[in-house]
Amino acid sequence: MSGSALFCLCVLVRAFEFSPLLGTAGAILAGTAVSDWQAQFSHNPALTTESGRLAGGAAYCAPFGLADVHCAAACLGSRVGGWAGGLSVTSLSFDAFRETDVHANAGWMPLPGLSAGVGAHWMTVDQGRYGVDWAPKFDVGALWETGRLRLGAAALGVNMPRFANGDELGLRLLAGAAFRPVESLVLALDLNRYEEQEGVSLGAEFRLVPPLALRAGGGVGPLSYGSGLRISAGSLAVDYAYRFHPQLKETHAVGLQAAWR
Repeated sequence: MSGSALFCLCVLVRAFEFSPLLGTAGAILAGTAVSDWQAQFSHNPALTTESGRLAGGAAYCAPFGLADVHCAAACLGSRVGGWAGGLSVTSLSFDAFRETDVHANAGWMPLPGLSAGVGAHWMTVDQGRYGVDWAPKFDVGALWETGRLRLGAAALGVNMPRFANGDELGLRLLAGAAFRPVESLVLALDLNRYEEQEGVSLGAEFRLVPPLALRAGGGVGPLSYGSGLRISAGSLAVDYAYRFHPQLKETHAVGLQAAWR
């Protein structure tokens, strides 16, 4: 394996820092307040209430174009009245190494336009002959909607989980807004802070025709660009996301979802 590949793997292995780019947020880089049930697993557990009656999805990518590295996820979401739940399993693997994140969310709507959510993870690291390590992680989030504006906030890893080998996940704080000036266009902004690093992401989704949505976004902290599209037919949809990092290069992700409202 080349030196650049090893550098990429060091970034990946840094305690569950890579996800398979699910849904809208995978392409536009912002998802804390965007109306997409899959973003509950990456940005804000309060988005659990976006699931509808029943929804399911799966996604796959080879991070940074590395042929021997695989990242895949499968997820489910459901809402009954003002209560909702979500479950996902994410796996990242290369050689004898595997990270697995089993993630469950619960969300509710205490008031019209207001949602809250909590999440719990069971994270496992299997390093082959070097053994298995694990740690729990907990998230909280909130979402408020008024007219065409949505505001969201989340704290991911509030318990700052630590693995037995000493690796620790820092607290990630997110605040976001999504604005829909017309029915076919969504503009999104995310602010985030992780450890000592702060970042900003801006993105947009434009529904060219009802079955086709185009997506693009960019961010700093770290610098990154994204684009993608969604093609839908009835209850089924296919997502494609492209993510580019100046040092780590490009990632292509494909996802499939089905939703029954």
